Amino acid sequence: MPKSYQSKLKLLSSFILCISLSACNTSSQSAQNDHSNVIPNSSPSNVHIDTEGHTYATNDSIQPASPQLLVDKEPSKQDKDSKSESNVQTPKKSWSDTLSRSVTLTTFNITPGYGHVMATINNTSNSELFFSVQHTATGKIYGNGTVSPHTSITWRSYNIVSQGLRSGENSIQFRPVGNGNALKGTVYIKSGSTIRDVSNESENNIQQ
Repeated sequence: MPKSYQSKLKLLSSFILCISLSACNTSSQSAQNDHSNVIPNSSPSNVHIDTEGHTYATNDSIQPASPQLLVDKEPSKQDKDSKSESNVQTPKKSWSDTLSRSVTLTTFNITPGYGHVMATINNTSNSELFFSVQHTATGKIYGNGTVSPHTSITWRSYNIVSQGLRSGENSIQFRPVGNGNALKGTVYIKSGSTIRDVSNESENNIQQ
């Protein structure tokens, strides 16, 4: 065999050997990389040893806290009574006004159940005055009358309306008798739930 041919054959063999070795190294490195990427399975439990040498597994994973139910506390009887008392409003049962000029209109609101009314009218002028008692919403006139100069009288509803005045706004209108005269005096009004609350031994002659 010629020497030139043998030389070429050796070179070819060496080239093939180098390629084979390179392929082997590449496969080995790839396998190592694949092995390094494998994540070992971790156990959720840890092993503990007690004082007697027994081993046991416990789960140290954090468990979510169970929701707590909020229970409304029922108010005590004392709390209920206090709240009930605070909601109860004391009804207004008295009013007062000053009589002046040519006309005075005194209004007052009657709470349901407090319809018995007395009105003490004090006329300090030199002329007679006229008054009338009326329910504002319906226009019903309960009664009217006159008061002499420098005289005081008390008008009581039960003399005319035994069941008392209607609830809501009521009024008493005052005006002097005669032209050119002016009112002067005072009025005091009181309401009650019973006739006894507004009664008096003395009676007054009031025109209906």
